[in-house]
Amino acid sequence: MEPDGGFARGVVDRRAGGDGLENIEIGERLGGGGLSEVYSSGPDFVVKLFHQRIEKRFALLEFENLVLAYSLGVPVPKPQRAFEAGGRFGIRMRRAEGSDLLALMLAGAEAARAAARLLAEVHCRIHASSGRGFARLIDRIAAAIGQGEHIDKALAPRVRELLESLPSGDALCHGDLHPANVMCSGERVAVLDWHDAASGPVEADIARTLVVVAFGRAAGADDGMRREVNEAYLARYREVSPYAPDSALIEAWYTVMLAARLAEPVDSRQANALRAALCDRLGVDWPGAGA
Repeated sequence: MEPDGGFARGVVDRRAGGDGLENIEIGERLGGGGLSEVYSSGPDFVVKLFHQRIEKRFALLEFENLVLAYSLGVPVPKPQRAFEAGGRFGIRMRRAEGSDLLALMLAGAEAARAAARLLAEVHCRIHASSGRGFARLIDRIAAAIGQGEHIDKALAPRVRELLESLPSGDALCHGDLHPANVMCSGERVAVLDWHDAASGPVEADIARTLVVVAFGRAAGADDGMRREVNEAYLARYREVSPYAPDSALIEAWYTVMLAARLAEPVDSRQANALRAALCDRLGVDWPGAGA
């Protein structure tokens, strides 16, 4: 099949400082989401092609984060190059084999717990690395709080005040680790989607995962399953991590991450659930509670 957006199968690498112009094969579409699409690129590689509206700096940031994470020994697909073609930006990287942990999570209760435990183990591996060279997580979250249409502007100052009281941390944080972002094939894993990677406290990254799992959109995952996954994930993280995460800090960061999630594209159902949870934690009435 031909890629969307008028792309031919051969596109040109325009990366500054590259080793000359080189054709990059874009083959079958493998999947996609709100930010990008993924295509095969020969037998061993894939191309992550960002949508037209995504700015160059965003694509390059993910590429740079991938390169740095790979250099640290973090389990990520080996990045090959960033490129621009037809007004869209892309990254060519090694293909991550296997299936994602979301598929395992939806295969039954025991499989869901196994997926949660593996997610925790992978997260510990990420947090074992220094976040030096990455953007500061606390700065990125501060910029996001109060943005978008979903959060009551009166709540934003309360969340910012809480954020300012929290330690900044210096561990490598993925910024959006959840079951759909971890590919697994036997003993091998690969972590995807590094555009939100940052230097920060592990409690913030843990809280982000808990929020995304609790308020996700995966079909077939009911609230009970989400709670079990989060409980198994957190229990396993505490078992295998050499660093004992602070429970009070996780709780505080959970509140902050609810607000940060509201700054992102979420549907009305998610937005209502996130707002209700945020208001409950801040001890304020939610206008939609009686609706």
